[in-house]
Amino acid sequence: MRINHLIIIFVYVFLLSSCITNFEELSVDDTQIPDEVSYSRDIQPIFNSTCGGGGCHVNNTAFGVNLTDYDRTMNSRGNQYGTEVVIIGDAEASPLIDKVEPNPDFGSRMPLGANPLSPTQIQLIRDWIDQGAKDN
Repeated sequence: MRINHLIIIFVYVFLLSSCITNFEELSVDDTQIPDEVSYSRDIQPIFNSTCGGGGCHVNNTAFGVNLTDYDRTMNSRGNQYGTEVVIIGDAEASPLIDKVEPNPDFGSRMPLGANPLSPTQIQLIRDWIDQGAKDN
């Protein structure tokens, strides 16, 4: 009888330690980025929550940029850059990415007066642009 109890305790401790190990490997920014980024599911919610404060780029055009919806985002031409803010298939060349990362080529990092986008949010936007900036 004692051996059975020891086996049960051993299995319980083993399983518990496995869970704790896996939990410790997670961090706040380690969220799963989907294989295909969806504009409606992944990108527009970022814009809505971070780019609309003070009437900046959601439901408003500021410096040529309006991120209210897909069509307005894709038709936005950043005044400071003189080009579309999204260069389809090329996140590195897209002014939108330049503005949300540290030390943009022009002006201040966006969003102004708020916490910067998380690395995960920036990566989602990068992936969406590199995947063709689809309206999905």
